Amino acid sequence: MLPSTQAIEAFEAAARLLSFEAAALELNVTPSAISHRIARLEKLSGIRLFRRTVRRIILTPEGQRLRPEAENALAALGQFVTRTSHAPLRISATPMFGMSAVLPWLEEFHDRHPGIAIKLEMAITPETIGAYDAVIRHGKIARRDWISQPILSTRLIPVHSPDAGFGPDAGFGEDRPYPLIAYSYSRSTWRGVVPAGTPTDSDALVMPGMAEAIAAAKCGRGVALVAERFVRDELRSGALVRIAHWKAKRSTFYFCFCPHKAPREARLFGDWLRRRLAETSV
Repeated sequence: MLPSTQAIEAFEAAARLLSFEAAALELNVTPSAISHRIARLEKLSGIRLFRRTVRRIILTPEGQRLRPEAENALAALGQFVTRTSHAPLRISATPMFGMSAVLPWLEEFHDRHPGIAIKLEMAITPETIGAYDAVIRHGKIARRDWISQPILSTRLIPVHSPDAGFGPDAGFGEDRPYPLIAYSYSRSTWRGVVPAGTPTDSDALVMPGMAEAIAAAKCGRGVALVAERFVRDELRSGALVRIAHWKAKRSTFYFCFCPHKAPREARLFGDWLRRRLAETSV
């Protein structure tokens, strides 16, 4: 007798997340349902898949061997459904993230998962979240029916053009504050970065997104707070320099998807992109 798709899906999620609670949240069921489905799979196969401790679960050697088989089975099923439905996975990302962290490797994903078509749309703010299967954003999506998973942790650093005269000896004071490039979607981005007592103008220039802020900084229009990962080339070439005595702050990008819309394809893409970003992190 073959196990149910629900049992395989529950096992795969629990094995990947090493948590019945996290697997339940991802699959939009209760932890009890995850436990029962895995118990049925263990009874059917006659093998123990997890060792349960007080605080966590651990895959047994048999469970470790089954995990890639379960992933492949679910991936094959997902690709079959995608091929027959001809509906692409619609993903929204900010222009900076899309151009720097998705487009360079998209063909690689297509080669690995030829049955999953991706429609990538780039915008600062998606018009309607519900129109997409997944979105990549700086911060979680505040919707109870969506799952937000961290996909990239990076540092935001203050940078400027070397020709703009924003260095520590540039003579800034009350009559000449540092021009800070702000973002239209958040005026609190600079909080905790600039040393206390430093004169600043947080309304000097307001940009819609990080790509535009980087371009403005390179033109000498002000100091931009941007993801270090996305300005590596500019820092190496000297097109941008960092204000070293100002603080950096941690920033997290999230892969957010609706578990009721193309759940298998969205998870495959999110997991692949997370691994790809980790491989290229500094």
